[in-house]
Amino acid sequence: MKEIKVFVSQPMHGLSFVEISEKRSEVLKRVTKCLEEKGLTDFSLMPINYVGRQITIEDECRMKTLGLDPENPPRTWWLGQAIQEMAAADLFVFGPGWFSARGCNVERKTYELYFKDVPAVGVTCKRILREEELDRLITKLKES
Repeated sequence: MKEIKVFVSQPMHGLSFVEISEKRSEVLKRVTKCLEEKGLTDFSLMPINYVGRQITIEDECRMKTLGLDPENPPRTWWLGQAIQEMAAADLFVFGPGWFSARGCNVERKTYELYFKDVPAVGVTCKRILREEELDRLITKLKES
């Protein structure tokens, strides 16, 4: 089974862990369905940017060195973590409302500057945008 590493960019501000997870799950289901309709079989989508990631001892030490409070890290700390995780992605998915969230815009710009060779799609409430990018992903998977 081919594991496809997916970076999901989605608005999170003001949402609970449960709400974020539910929205992410719905987005991934839609991408899975579209890939299956395109004939891809024997695969699983694995999100690589984890919602609710715990702060490690290393994170805590680094934050203290920088003068940050590990009990209440700034949003930019998490954004920095997300940008690091982008390097492992086989597919980028920009979820509904990404264009109005500051963090998502930073992730999108980072994608455009550093990861343009990796397929990316947008998911709205009604459809998947740039669906042809999934064809590019399928071609890459068949070549590997």
